[in-house]
Amino acid sequence: MNIGNSIKLELDQYDSIIVLCSKNNDLSLDNEETRKALDYALPRVNDDKNKKISNYINVPVMTGDKAVTYIFGFYDKEELETSFDVQNYFGSLVGHIKKERPNKVALCLGELETKVYLESLVQGLLLGDYSFDKYKSEAVERTIELDLISKEVLELEDYIQVAKSVCLSRNLVNEQANQKTPKMLAEKVVHVFENTNVKVTLFNKKEIEDMNMTAYLTVARGSSNEPVMMVMEYKGNPDSDELLGLVGKGLTFDTGGYSLKPTASMLHMKSDMGGAAAVIGAMRALTKTNAKANVTAVVAACDNMLSADAYLPGDIVTSKSGKTIEIMNTDAEGRLTLADAMTVIINDYKVDKVIDIATLTGAAVAAFGEIVAPYIATDDVLAEAINISGVKCGEKVWRMPIDPQIKKLNKSEIADIKNTGGKFCGMMTAGLFVGEFNEGIPWLHLDIAGTSFTTAKLPICTKGGTGFGARLLYYGILELNK
Repeated sequence: MNIGNSIKLELDQYDSIIVLCSKNNDLSLDNEETRKALDYALPRVNDDKNKKISNYINVPVMTGDKAVTYIFGFYDKEELETSFDVQNYFGSLVGHIKKERPNKVALCLGELETKVYLESLVQGLLLGDYSFDKYKSEAVERTIELDLISKEVLELEDYIQVAKSVCLSRNLVNEQANQKTPKMLAEKVVHVFENTNVKVTLFNKKEIEDMNMTAYLTVARGSSNEPVMMVMEYKGNPDSDELLGLVGKGLTFDTGGYSLKPTASMLHMKSDMGGAAAVIGAMRALTKTNAKANVTAVVAACDNMLSADAYLPGDIVTSKSGKTIEIMNTDAEGRLTLADAMTVIINDYKVDKVIDIATLTGAAVAAFGEIVAPYIATDDVLAEAINISGVKCGEKVWRMPIDPQIKKLNKSEIADIKNTGGKFCGMMTAGLFVGEFNEGIPWLHLDIAGTSFTTAKLPICTKGGTGFGARLLYYGILELNK
């Protein structure tokens, strides 16, 4: 879908015309044909006896020699109170529009023209239009041209670019593992940031070895696909010395290693780089909107595979930081890559604060399903920025406690730390493991194991990658740089 803007409604230019109005609001419309169509539709939507009435009513009319379908979208104002509500309403509207198969559509905004609705409205339309049909031979690429009809010229480009960045994150997650090796993911990143002011630096296996990133390399050891570490640097605020770090988990496929996953659990493991996808999407949104912020992002990409070289339960690994790690479970691999990535971004790139985001634990899924992303934070400023961002973009988050007793569950008897804390408090022990490598700077950890992938079709997302985290990070960064 391509979204434009017009302050004049030319009836003969469109196949469908969408008019939005409150169910209790008898709108005053200048256009006689629109007025007649609305007079026909309103009694149907306000009929309390008809419990099956749709939020959308189609009224075909003739405009000269051309047939035009009016689509009246009715809503209750109180049902559009949050960003999440608005996005879902317009995501479902896209589904209704597509059934008509129009080429060009006008959407009359009415009272929803105000800025408080507009950002969520645009994102709802574009995210609701998203699909991943790359491997369907019968798929036909078809783009709807949609004009928002308003009283004044609207500034839409930033909203559009943020939504496109979410779609990029979705594409990365939805891509199949055989088309998304660490090298292939790195090539995609280079392509995304070509001709932008994001500097991309790639590190190959030899360079990673020279950096003593042993925990990261241990996870990558079992795969024939060599690891690639990606660093993305965005300097959008030359007047500030503040530098935020982002670390995204980049497991392009995770078999669990010798702690092998069952097949059912492995089917969606192409999505185990959802944290990396969120970071890449957020960095794209920053550069495309010229955000005033300085951000460096690190993705330590690799596969977790079975082979004669793969690491084993019981192994002792020395991380880049010097801390020794007892391997209790080879399926607790993401936190090992994050540990070394955290050390690199803090010590080598000198960030002042750091946020890591990862599809890390089944415990997060068990507690919050595919709906909410739990997080832990050592810093209230970071936590508040993420809370505000979550409300703004409709991505739900929940802060979890940092408790000394929970932290003790990670203690190893033969090493500095072990990579699982046992069967209890799994989300928090995993996050606190990563926190052991934050060097004491302000830090926040987001677990998006449940929210990065949906098994149900949603108004603003098909089954598959959701792109969760791209907007959450982007708006959080804007909040931190106010």
